[in-house]
Amino acid sequence: MILAQHGPSGSRDEDWTLSTDVAALDAAEPGDLVVCRAWKYDGQAHYAVPGTYLGSDAHGHWVMQPAGSFVSRPGYSFFARWSTLLLIPRQGLWLASFHPRGPKDGVDWFTYVDVSAAIRADAVRAASSNEDDTIPYAGKQSFEVNSFDMDLDVVDSRSRGVFVDDEDEFEEHRELFRYPPAVAAAMTEAAAVVARAMREDTPPFDDPSETVAHWWAAGHTKETP
Repeated sequence: MILAQHGPSGSRDEDWTLSTDVAALDAAEPGDLVVCRAWKYDGQAHYAVPGTYLGSDAHGHWVMQPAGSFVSRPGYSFFARWSTLLLIPRQGLWLASFHPRGPKDGVDWFTYVDVSAAIRADAVRAASSNEDDTIPYAGKQSFEVNSFDMDLDVVDSRSRGVFVDDEDEFEEHRELFRYPPAVAAAMTEAAAVVARAMREDTPPFDDPSETVAHWWAAGHTKETP
C-alpha cells in the first residue's frame, strides 16, 4: 500500500508526491485486470474501481471500466451504470475518465479528470488459473494503480462546457490535510493545464477525439467482468 510505505502526510517527500511512476503497466497485456485505488492525502481510502487493460499509446495506458463494475468507497458502493474509459498518463498529475458523447447516455459530462498525486502502478500476484475459462481474469496477471485524489476535477460537460470543479473542497483540504505549498501549487497548475488542453482541443482532450473513439472501440471488443 503506498501510504504505509511513505508515511503520514506531514512527513511525505514532496518529490515523491509530485512524481508519476506507472512503468509497471508496460508489462500489461490487453485483457489484464487493473484495479484503480484512490486515497485522500491524509491516508483515508477514497474509492476502488476494477477495469480491463486495453493497451497504450503516446498519451498513456488505457483501461476500460465496464458498466456493471463494482465501485467501492468507505460507507458506499454501487455497480456502475455506465462504462468509463480511463487514461493513465505516463507523466502527469491527473487521471482522465471519458464517457460516450451520445445524447442519451444519462450523464452530463463527456470528460472528467481527477487531479491526482503520487500515481503509482504495481504488478500484483497473478490470479490463479482455473479450468473454467469463463471466470474473468483467471490465470492472467493483474495490476494496481494507486494515487492521491487531490480534490480538483476538470470537467467537459454538456451543460457548462469546460470548468474546474471542487475548488472549495481543495481549499478546505489544503488546510485540513496540510498540503505543502509546492504540492498545492502543482495541483492548481495541473488543473489549469488540463482545462487549457480541453479548451484548445489538444489530444486526447479534443472534441471529437479520434484517439478516444479508437480506444472505445477497442474496449467494446474485450470481455467484461
